[in-house]
Amino acid sequence: MNRNIIKTAGSALALVLISSQCVFGAQDPQFFPVSQDGFIGDTMPFADGDEMHIFYLNDQRNGAIGFHPWNKVSTADFVNFRDIGEILPVVHNEYDRDLALGTGSVIKKDNVYYAFYTAHNGNIEPKEVIRMATSTDINANGWEKSREFMLNPPKGYELNDFRDPYVLYNESEGSYWMLLTARKDNHGVILYMKSDDLLNWGDPQILYRNETNRSNMECPTLISYNGFWYLSYSEQEPNRIVKYLVSESPGGPFESFDINYFDGAGFYAGRIEKFRGKLYIIGWTPSKANSTDSGSIDWAGNLVAHGLRQGANGQLFPVPIPERSGSFANKRALGNFGLSSAGYQFKTMEPLKERMILKGKMKYDANANGYFGFGFNHAGAENNINVVFDINKNQIRFYHCPLKEAKVPESKVAYALKQHSGIDFELVVDDSVFVLYVNGEIALTARNYNGIQKNWSVFSDNCRLSGEDFTVLY
Repeated sequence: MNRNIIKTAGSALALVLISSQCVFGAQDPQFFPVSQDGFIGDTMPFADGDEMHIFYLNDQRNGAIGFHPWNKVSTADFVNFRDIGEILPVVHNEYDRDLALGTGSVIKKDNVYYAFYTAHNGNIEPKEVIRMATSTDINANGWEKSREFMLNPPKGYELNDFRDPYVLYNESEGSYWMLLTARKDNHGVILYMKSDDLLNWGDPQILYRNETNRSNMECPTLISYNGFWYLSYSEQEPNRIVKYLVSESPGGPFESFDINYFDGAGFYAGRIEKFRGKLYIIGWTPSKANSTDSGSIDWAGNLVAHGLRQGANGQLFPVPIPERSGSFANKRALGNFGLSSAGYQFKTMEPLKERMILKGKMKYDANANGYFGFGFNHAGAENNINVVFDINKNQIRFYHCPLKEAKVPESKVAYALKQHSGIDFELVVDDSVFVLYVNGEIALTARNYNGIQKNWSVFSDNCRLSGEDFTVLY
């Protein structure tokens, strides 16, 4: 993915610098890791054997002329992550093709791993080309870059938007396909090319054209699962969310569900991958400048993964990963409570732990004209961070400010609250990152820098609300 060479020095989370191939989460679960020396950008998951290998763009923010080497973490359970470190370096030369690396993908053929990546340099035209590296060891620190292989933007397409190769083996055709993010006639398109050997590629064809808006469709994925083909992409503008389409054929036509996304703007560059018979989507949530809730949004941050559940009609839903709950040794019931429908009501809860999962149910009056939610960094009746369930608008919204100051939410998802009278939820907290799962159908990822080890609240406004079976795992 191209971020137009946006460099952000500083604005770092508290990092622990540790040696290569260190293990995150060996003592305590760590669900949303960062890299050894920076932050996790676009992810490129590849399942091989008993491990999910997650290659990513390492956003070091060190001011070096070259940026975004490929690093890798691996995991078997999305609780404990092993950080392999750098596997593809950048070249610190302002006129080298590999001045910066962009998103790509990994595939295995005849016991050799092939990494197709975007080579990015804004000083050269075209500024993006596709290159390749190989290794017989997936954990090698330094794959061999091919000197011969390079794909340029095809004729008839814009020169400076050509990136994010995703390579798959299409068993029905017996050939390899490569998907690419590109532009034609001022519209974002996803191209595909075919190959028999991964080295020689045919002429590109348009797999999908963005008919919703003119935005680029970054980091595409094409994957089959239980009779359906899924095409996913990250819409660069205006909402910066991960969308997906479905078809009965890899070549389309592709159709969209009413809710065609998994999460809000706090989750980006998600790639879908199969692992042990299940689907996952793996992306990142941005950090913020100066590690403050009101800070500007950075590029890159922490790795975030969701499980995916498939409905009978092929629709996909983000769901909690059960190994996370199983990683905790302690469990405590917080009991039940009720809030009346008269004005603004709230119940103060015990301080958030640095790493925890909260599960429970909330029942509400679907005919009410009000809303309810969670308030973090709680100061009496006012919260500095708010998650709002708006019944009338059928939305779940995130604000990094008190509600009296709330105007445009930082992130939001649609959810048919009026069609329900209650929700089951799971709130996963790992340091400043939290993910809220609702009814096993939608997720909302966001930041809460200043709320850890502080009281939080459940609130309602003109809405009768009851909380049941609130339980914390820690």
